Amino acid sequence: MPSHHAVIGRYVLDPAVFGVLERTPPGRGGEIQLTDALQDMASGGTVHGVVFDGLRYDTGDKADHLRTVVRPACDRQDLGPEFVA
Repeated sequence: MPSHHAVIGRYVLDPAVFGVLERTPPGRGGEIQLTDALQDMASGGTVHGVVFDGLRYDTGDKADHLRTVVRPACDRQDLGPEFVA
């Protein structure tokens, strides 16, 4: 089912995911996709998520990758003034 949510963090997976991955056929790019296995597990009600309310960056995007370093550096009291200048 489509969603407005995205996976932006880390996974803590039940070891059962390995059995699901073994029977998951290759998907996009001919690779076995973890998201396909998670979808299968979610249909059984065994996947949980946390809704994150905050700022996030897509580190697969070059500009956002830089923002992951630049923005926090600007916000630091010990680095910010020099870094912004």
